[in-house]
Amino acid sequence: MLKSNEKYTFALEKGTALVTFAFKERVRKVIVHSLKEKGAILVSDATLREGEQMPGVSFSPQEKLSIARKLEEAGVHSINAGFPISSREEFETVCLVAQGLRRAIVTALARAREEDIDKAARALEGLSRRKAGVSIFLGTSPIHRKFKLEKTPEEILEIARSSVKYARKYFDIVSFAAEDASRTEPEFLFQIYEEAISAGASGIGFADTTGFATPKTMTTFIKGINENVKNIRDALLAVHCHNDLGLATANTLAAVAAGANIVQCTVNGIGERAGNAALEEVVMALKVHSDEFGVKVRFDSTKLSSLSEMVARLTRIPIWPYKPIVGDNVFATEAGIHQAGILKAQETYLIFDPREVGAQSPELLLGKHIGRHFLKFKLEEAGFDLSEIELKQALDRLRRLADKKASISDTDLKEIAQNIISRRPEGKGPDA
Repeated sequence: MLKSNEKYTFALEKGTALVTFAFKERVRKVIVHSLKEKGAILVSDATLREGEQMPGVSFSPQEKLSIARKLEEAGVHSINAGFPISSREEFETVCLVAQGLRRAIVTALARAREEDIDKAARALEGLSRRKAGVSIFLGTSPIHRKFKLEKTPEEILEIARSSVKYARKYFDIVSFAAEDASRTEPEFLFQIYEEAISAGASGIGFADTTGFATPKTMTTFIKGINENVKNIRDALLAVHCHNDLGLATANTLAAVAAGANIVQCTVNGIGERAGNAALEEVVMALKVHSDEFGVKVRFDSTKLSSLSEMVARLTRIPIWPYKPIVGDNVFATEAGIHQAGILKAQETYLIFDPREVGAQSPELLLGKHIGRHFLKFKLEEAGFDLSEIELKQALDRLRRLADKKASISDTDLKEIAQNIISRRPEGKGPDA
């Protein structure tokens, strides 16, 4: 039995705790409301976790930390560092990443189970509650409920509620993601999100786990969530898209247009099966079309090329030359008409300056499709002054050589020019 003064102390401590909790809740909601009102799009990266699930990819703990630091330098909002309960090495890697960053929020993945959440809390122990988060996932589609989880809709709702509530013991930042959301009944999805937010989730995630969605269905889902989840104002809405139909970037952009707040991507689009929405594509599409989307993306795009190259090197998966934004051919052209236009003003054929993604100036290539304007420019750059007749000869020779060689070098061009000049009558210049 507690004595009267002990009862008073207990009540006071309990009251103080409740006031503190209420204050924290108010602050958390104010932050969420502010971010939504500003129309900022936050970038969340899953390269360390989802990206490593790509067959043949395996990062060392130090490699993950290097990638995470590069992402933080670029301004990523949050980094999913891994799935701590999956292995001892994964747990230690999440710890390493968490302690090695200064600004970005670090989250750990967890199933909707107490043991997973406990492990995530231990992995992020020592981090400020403002910088540590847990991302809880739970299958919600009829397929997952029946075959994977063997649970009724009512049981799934209770698991979602209890897991989020349990996670709030450790974390202020709790995200609840509906796995296979794109194949879930909309009404059930709205209900489970509402329950998760009521239980304390500061973020809800829409996972197109199988890459099933299209931009149209994504738009319908995201608008539906914003219109039908009564307490949606109190949580940020994130989207996580897979690329099985080649629509991950398009679906992510459709979600943003429909009201999503967070885009979760991977560098170079790496990930399970066909991969995920590529960070570099989503970021640049939002920047180039900022007026259309009416949002600002918080990310330094000038870091994209070096970030892409780092991940390509560490995964040993070369960047496809035609890869949007970061491929070698993106700013290269051999077509004469395009080259002539770029020489006058590069925006005639480029929708953004290569420097915006940390790349070099446009690369104008020598080849069979080269035009007279660029050929003249290249020759003058190399110190050759050819007449119009000689220029036509040089163009013909270069194109014939291009039929035999995959690529033409500056040395090849100089040899052609020198050969033509050597045939001039002695003492005559280009106008002879």
